[in-house]
Amino acid sequence: MNMDAFTIIPYILASLGIGGIVGAYGQYFFQHRKEIRSSEHDYKRQRYLCLMILMLTQLNPKVGLSKAKQFRSDLATIGDVQEEIKTEFFNCFIYANDDVRLYCSNCI
Repeated sequence: MNMDAFTIIPYILASLGIGGIVGAYGQYFFQHRKEIRSSEHDYKRQRYLCLMILMLTQLNPKVGLSKAKQFRSDLATIGDVQEEIKTEFFNCFIYANDDVRLYCSNCI
């Protein structure tokens, strides 16, 4: 009789809709987590693209600096670009994984 009670309990819970509520909560939780990771990935992508554009500007300041001034009026000289590259480089560590941080700490 005791074993029958354990087999009947899941059927009773499912018929009461508890399984649907738990499923909906689980789906919401995983969807919310996916959205957070997606926005984090977009932010990382934007930061790394910014760093690459700044490095290209440093390689060819004549062309890159004039284009950079269109979006960032504070980048007036190549020295400003170099300082911004340093800042962006350190900002990249915010979302870097532990292996990257460990490797870079050994190099610095």
